[in-house]
Amino acid sequence: MNRYIIEDIKIQNFKCIANFELNNQELNNLIVFDGPNGYGKTTIFEAIEITLTERPRKHRQTSLDARYTFNDSPIHKNGNHEIILELILNDGIKKTSVKRIFPPNKGKSRSNNIYNIFNDSKLFINNINATFQNLEETLGFNNLYNLFSILHYVEQDENTFFLKKDPKERYSSFLQSLLGGDKERQELQKIISLDKKISQEAEKIKDRIDEISKQNDNSNSFENNVY
Repeated sequence: MNRYIIEDIKIQNFKCIANFELNNQELNNLIVFDGPNGYGKTTIFEAIEITLTERPRKHRQTSLDARYTFNDSPIHKNGNHEIILELILNDGIKKTSVKRIFPPNKGKSRSNNIYNIFNDSKLFINNINATFQNLEETLGFNNLYNLFSILHYVEQDENTFFLKKDPKERYSSFLQSLLGGDKERQELQKIISLDKKISQEAEKIKDRIDEISKQNDNSNSFENNVY
């Protein structure tokens, strides 16, 4: 996996942002967003997340019925224009453009449902139409969906949960997501479970052997007394 720096962020017509560009080199590689509520920190971070993963994590398990229709889009600032989100990534050798475009609002439709709206975007890598798999292959990261779960990003509506979470649990989750190995862990659990069953059966057999041995001793003792 290559190490990338977000060199440039471009956001057009997304939520409260009409047109925004942030050049990270001019800011000496910004790594922290800080400031009062309502100044767009979450919106910028969400734009980054959507560009890379299509759907923000907080909407991946929404309970809203997908059949509901809405007049207005929840993510367009101006429904008559498309949304353009673009990241320029730099690994120190080359630059990669990752762009996601949402079409203009279609008026009252199911497409404006927060459950459906993220499905309408198109992904471009260096201005070439691409798939999510193409993006993971290009970046050399095969678990982009988990990227935003392992980072220490606290949303306004989940800060209490973050503070209550055991640091060891966060660290363990981070390592598992970063290193992968889900298949190997599943196989390990199967082996542990099988080993436990074998140990239990071995214990039963041992108890049975001890019982038979005791019966034989009693039988031999009885025969000696008879003769």
